[in-house]
Amino acid sequence: MSNTKSVNPKTFARVTLEDLLPQVGSCQYRLVRLAMVRALEIHHGSPPLVAFHPTEKATTIALREIAHGRIKIKPGSVTLPSN
Repeated sequence: MSNTKSVNPKTFARVTLEDLLPQVGSCQYRLVRLAMVRALEIHHGSPPLVAFHPTEKATTIALREIAHGRIKIKPGSVTLPSN
């Protein structure tokens, strides 16, 4: 996938809470849970859904995925978009 290539992390804007909360219905607890689950998936080998740098931590990648709308939350589970 071309969108999961390795890039320089300095080219990324910081992900802010204001970017993230609308993606999870303005619930910070959902955000923490979603980021934790996705970071564990990445840590255990799931490919990132956004461009990343090899030195970036799984949590940072997961938060960027959420900010870009690549990860959606569904009641009772974490889902990945099919596209």
